[in-house]
Amino acid sequence: VLAMQVLSVVTSAAFFAGVYLYLVRFGYASRLSATSVTVLSATAPAVLFMGGQVLSESPFALCLLAGLWRLELALDAPAGGRGRSVMTGVMLGLPFLIRTIGLAVPAAAVVLLARRRRLTWPTLVGLALPILPWVAWTTTVASGGDRAGSSYYTDYSPPWEMPPALLVTVTFTN
Repeated sequence: VLAMQVLSVVTSAAFFAGVYLYLVRFGYASRLSATSVTVLSATAPAVLFMGGQVLSESPFALCLLAGLWRLELALDAPAGGRGRSVMTGVMLGLPFLIRTIGLAVPAAAVVLLARRRRLTWPTLVGLALPILPWVAWTTTVASGGDRAGSSYYTDYSPPWEMPPALLVTVTFTN
């Protein structure tokens, strides 16, 4: 557990350092503004508490920042090689592997890259690398191919199968 807490602290610290660099590098804020925002955000009591817990927030935030950084580079730079485009796609897909809300990142990135005529097939391949295996796995689990994980993703009905009086009792006693 200690190693996982250390990972959360390290990814949280790296995220805030990266936010400062991101804001300054891409011209979203001056050095003073970026420093103020980063220090105020990083020292908020809730952030300090959550940063030391074994949760997915810190790694997700760091992967999200890395994906956004690669997106900025892809939007501003002239078309890169295939390897660079694939890496952009992979980095945009990584937040999705940590939290499914991260799917909004590649969706928005595809729209932005397409609007600027920078969307290439290697970028789409890069997006598919982290996303498609997860989709295949969850499809297998949901179809019953993996009995161990199937109920986790598909079985929400047992509480509703209880007699109504028992359901009310369980609900109010918990």
